[in-house]
Amino acid sequence: MKKNVFHLISCTLFIFLLSGCDKGADINQNNSGNLDFSIDSIYNLTQTSVTIKATLTTQGIDKIITGLHVEYYKENGDKLVNGIKKQSFDQKEGTVVMTITNLEPNTVYYITPWTDLTPGSNHYVEYINDMTAPTKEVSFMTHGELPKTGTVKDFDGNMYHYITIGTQTWMVENLKTKHLRSGLQLNNLKDSISRTNTEFGYCYYNNDTTYYNKYGCIYSRGVANSYIAPGGWHVPTMKDWFTLESYLIANGYNYDKSTHNNGIAKSLASQTNDWKSDYHNTGCITSNLTLNNSSGFTALPEGNRNNNGMYSDVGSSCYFWSLSQNSQLINCMILFSVSSSTYDVESFDVNGMYIRCIRDNN
Repeated sequence: MKKNVFHLISCTLFIFLLSGCDKGADINQNNSGNLDFSIDSIYNLTQTSVTIKATLTTQGIDKIITGLHVEYYKENGDKLVNGIKKQSFDQKEGTVVMTITNLEPNTVYYITPWTDLTPGSNHYVEYINDMTAPTKEVSFMTHGELPKTGTVKDFDGNMYHYITIGTQTWMVENLKTKHLRSGLQLNNLKDSISRTNTEFGYCYYNNDTTYYNKYGCIYSRGVANSYIAPGGWHVPTMKDWFTLESYLIANGYNYDKSTHNNGIAKSLASQTNDWKSDYHNTGCITSNLTLNNSSGFTALPEGNRNNNGMYSDVGSSCYFWSLSQNSQLINCMILFSVSSSTYDVESFDVNGMYIRCIRDNN
């Protein structure tokens, strides 16, 4: 009787251990699944600290995730990394938040989110939406005293001047680079340009290098929502445009020096006779060009490329992309030669526009 009980206990223990081994093998040897861990926002920037919010989305691999962290480093000279550091989030799932301290003022930092997985696992993990490390990296610049003027280079070595307007620092020229910050080369879309958010390309107005030299590149929507700006800079959000406009209005940059309503187009537009119009109403851009550009922003009438692939409106308007988190919206800021106002637009029927960058520490 005792012998039979012993055999029964032995068999039960064997089955339990066997099932435990199978479960472990399933976790550690067949970890197929998807994940997307990306930074949602960087905020509360100071001279020495920053707060980061990120979101983790997984499919089938949540059991092997042991933690989440970021790695960050700063520029040192010509983009040489200086001391890669690591800091872990307190949580390990969903939306997570951390604050990094002991940073240096007026310094560009690069930061990348990572997942910590069970040691010894065979991680057959695919990133959702084909995420790759270069596109996950973001940058920011800690606060410092804003420079009034200066220059910055893009990936291709093009030089841009910048100025400070209120609490913001803006480039004075449109982007000309043909690469993302990661080094990915953009496609030349001289034959067509579409509404998609994934198309990465550029073109020149009328495919003419003369326009490129003067106005820069027309970019597709996908480029506008990517990391194309130099390190420490970004494509402006609609909030950035609103901040600029509010500052100019409140500080008397309207054409009539008032501090209400929107009459700031002249203060943003260049004084050059590139601006054309048959109408010269009081307050419009083409009315007395010598009164333009009091802000120093120097917007030029570079036109756009519409949804039919046609180039239009050179001489009479400029269209600047705005960074958009909503893939269904096309956000931009527009100036028209016949108007005294700026226009912030969603879902405008234009597929190719220019990019004017703003510093991260605004």
